[in-house]
Amino acid sequence: MPTRQPTGATAGMVLGAIAAVFAYAACSSSTSPKSGAVASVVISPDSLGLAIGASGALHAVAKDAQSNAVGGATFFWSTSDSNVVRVSQSGEVTALLAGAVQVGASTDGKTGFANVIVSPALVHSVTVSPTHDTIFASAPSNTVTLTATSFDAQGHELVGRPVTWSTSSSLVTVTNGVVTATDVAAGTASVTATSSDPGSPSGSATVVVIGHVATVTVSPANTVLSASGNLFADSVQLTAQLIDTFNTNVSGQRTVTWSSNNPSVATVGSSTGLVTAVADVGNGQATITATTADGATGTAAVSVTP
Repeated sequence: MPTRQPTGATAGMVLGAIAAVFAYAACSSSTSPKSGAVASVVISPDSLGLAIGASGALHAVAKDAQSNAVGGATFFWSTSDSNVVRVSQSGEVTALLAGAVQVGASTDGKTGFANVIVSPALVHSVTVSPTHDTIFASAPSNTVTLTATSFDAQGHELVGRPVTWSTSSSLVTVTNGVVTATDVAAGTASVTATSSDPGSPSGSATVVVIGHVATVTVSPANTVLSASGNLFADSVQLTAQLIDTFNTNVSGQRTVTWSSNNPSVATVGSSTGLVTAVADVGNGQATITATTADGATGTAAVSVTP
């Protein structure tokens, strides 16, 4: 059977395909170096220092035996310890843990290295808690323990970072976050925790110092009530004057709790101090006591008649 000769159209298609193959080969050779063309890989910078959480960029260049740059190289990036740093295939390095590693870039069987040192993240801010508290000038309850927490620039908590505690007030002393009143006066003190990192970031808390209540005076001290309300009033409003250890009237600043030792004769509102005679008890006596939060007391006597 005779061999069929290609038509002009078919020949044109074959030539076009061959041309495309050569064009593709030419294109490929322009973007990828020939095997063996790369003599070394140079990474810049050759060393990088990062704090935990920070990132930095490394750049790789392939060079031939004459130290000329070889174009079109594709690099594979790696790290000697992925727990310390993470490296992307574009050379972006992210610090994860304090330590020292090598980051490599490889192409055509050659590898270049850069040293990366990761240091603990710097303290950017410090907070103190509680931010506000009240203590007495003398024992008991004359101390409060403050806690300082450090954070990096991204707001991540930095555990175990040391701080220096200080106060410029004579009202208190502070040691390792424990604030103790000095019993010299009442007032307000500022306590500060400062990091030794650059910039000396710090945080502070306010500590209010108050004197214990020294005396409680209840008025009126003696009252006669009538359960029927005919002869005498059936109730009376008591008040308590509070004087602290610095001889300051703190009546409007402290709370008292009221109680009756004989509620079958007279009752009292625990928070109001309003005393009311109990009906149908005949004659009777009751002692009304005002007690402060720190245990100071004062009393008044109430007599009840029919």
